[in-house]
Amino acid sequence: MSRETDALTGLLPSMTRLSTTLSGGQLFEWATADEQRGLVTRVPDQDDQRVRLITPTAEGERLVGGYLRVITGWFTAALAGWSDPDRRDPVRLVADPSAYPDTVVGGEH
Repeated sequence: MSRETDALTGLLPSMTRLSTTLSGGQLFEWATADEQRGLVTRVPDQDDQRVRLITPTAEGERLVGGYLRVITGWFTAALAGWSDPDRRDPVRLVADPSAYPDTVVGGEH
């Protein structure tokens, strides 16, 4: 197997846990909690009235926008020292995080 394949295979357990969480009713609970906080609303689907679409409120959009600014800023700072080829092909580096040890929080791999 290639290093890229090995790196992606390593993500499968996390993806499986996420899938199990979302299919186990957790998504419904999160949506309900966010709706009660005023972050989302449920809107009937135009094509299928049995379905409810979850849409962000203005407050939800503000909160997500702030989160994305923080995350984008963190990644921009973390990757600032990477070469252009490495920034274009990060999957290759997942297999060998020792290539940029200062990027890893706490220096652990």
